[in-house]
Amino acid sequence: RALPFIFLLDLETTGFSNKTCKIIEISCIRCRIEESCLIPEAEYTTIVQPRDVALVTGTVTGSVHKITSGMLRAAPLFEAVAPRFLRVILSCRTDDNDKILLC
Repeated sequence: RALPFIFLLDLETTGFSNKTCKIIEISCIRCRIEESCLIPEAEYTTIVQPRDVALVTGTVTGSVHKITSGMLRAAPLFEAVAPRFLRVILSCRTDDNDKILLC
């Protein structure tokens, strides 16, 4: 059975270490697959405040992702955005047995 949807995910972080760096932006797009083309149907993007903004203030330069420390202080915590993010992911399923292709 062909996949009806594909889910594209992009994360911005404060660096490249999975031990010390934090996620500071989440973007996701649900696309319908139609004749070898991806048709965007739903998207969600948000800046995410790390638990300790002071910890990442020195490393967030904004030179790559244009996210400033001030933007992080005003952003919601991951716990606040997770339910909507999960709804977009699960909307790719057409029934309980569907798998989700995450790219």
